[in-house]
Amino acid sequence: MDELTKKLNNLLKERAELDLNLYDRLYKSILQEAIQGRLVPQIESEGTAEELLTEIRAEKMRLVKEGKLKKSALAKESRIFRGGDNRYYLKNGMETNCIDDYLFDIPITWQWITLGELVVDTTGLSYKKETLTDRSEPFIRVLRGGNIEDGIMKFRDDDVFISAKYVPTNLSLTKGMYISPAVSSLEKIGKTAIVDRSYTDTVVGGFVLMLTPTFDDPELGRYLYYFFQSGFYQNYCRKITKKSGHAFYNLSRKKLVICPVPIPPKAELKRILSTLDKVVAGIMSR
Repeated sequence: MDELTKKLNNLLKERAELDLNLYDRLYKSILQEAIQGRLVPQIESEGTAEELLTEIRAEKMRLVKEGKLKKSALAKESRIFRGGDNRYYLKNGMETNCIDDYLFDIPITWQWITLGELVVDTTGLSYKKETLTDRSEPFIRVLRGGNIEDGIMKFRDDDVFISAKYVPTNLSLTKGMYISPAVSSLEKIGKTAIVDRSYTDTVVGGFVLMLTPTFDDPELGRYLYYFFQSGFYQNYCRKITKKSGHAFYNLSRKKLVICPVPIPPKAELKRILSTLDKVVAGIMSR
């Protein structure tokens, strides 16, 4: 009986893994359809993505003028454009390279931009191990790559806590920010969570990136979240890593900010989100 029970448990485990893999593949497939402009039809009267990009860039300039964003965020900006040969090129600083080979087709009303036009990347808290012995209150929770699971930021029982005296207040997590491992196992590279609310008692560690939006548009923020969960984005992240030690990989921040992001017109973006929310909810309920 023990042997039969063992075989049954193994079969149930294999079934659970197959179901999980099927869900993940279906989810990734739907996301790919969404970011390629195949999830909902295009409507000519909805205009083009250029109108949304104009809003994004105006918001970025406003943040710079108000001192909420460094001027260097504009100086480092890269652009994707279509050349006279109908191929896509990336202008990054003084360099211009053809990137047509690793892009996919998008509708004519859409536009490719770089991730650096949408977010500013910064690293989390760096600290010395000996500071953890200081038990002066209040304490700040420090999140690591393992706190990011299935696109969600989760607290863990083994989280690190450090005295607030060692934590700059500007490192606190704010609502709408994204967090993603900069140094981790290859499996976790590219995994990204959105911060659900602002925290005064939680930061990320130095091996985790904070991606702060340069726009104030909740719907665009949700679309970008879905893009981060796509196979295209996560595969891109894995390709721009360098192995460090036995089991860890370093993500190239310079290459991350030039990751191509497909942007739809604003009205179509809303329809994509509405459809995605319904489809994803249906998958998760199974």
